[in-house]
Amino acid sequence: MLNALAGGAKVRVGLPADDPTRAAWDLQLSLVFESNVDVEPYRMHPDHRDYVDHYLKPKLDHIRAWNFVEQP
Repeated sequence: MLNALAGGAKVRVGLPADDPTRAAWDLQLSLVFESNVDVEPYRMHPDHRDYVDHYLKPKLDHIRAWNFVEQP
């Protein structure tokens, strides 16, 4: 579902690599956009809001979101 919503962004899923991380997190989702200007329209898209607000949030204890820029 995230691939369809991401509008060309790469969707990556990460699983905990060690016991301390496993104790704190179940998984990590990364969406990699072509440009930082693509983030806000995606974040506010009605399909994304519906997915986050009605599917993800009810299943989560915590949600964290940060924006990063990849360096070559």
